Amino acid sequence: MTRAHVEDEGCLLYALHEGDDRLVEIEKWSSPEALDPHLKGPAVGHLLKEIEGKIVGELDGQVLRPHPAGTPQRGAL
Repeated sequence: MTRAHVEDEGCLLYALHEGDDRLVEIEKWSSPEALDPHLKGPAVGHLLKEIEGKIVGELDGQVLRPHPAGTPQRGAL
């Protein structure tokens, strides 16, 4: 599965990681207000169409709060 990189304003980073039985995408946004239009926009709609019938179960989208550890440069995404 491929996904075009869309430069949404407010998206600071994103990375897709693959495990034995899952894909995990980690995104960092400048604010919740910047994320909201992305979730309702064409990139997410395209992704949902791409994965239709290819996954087992439901998508598990979560918004997490950082708990920095170590140095500021390495302790948070």
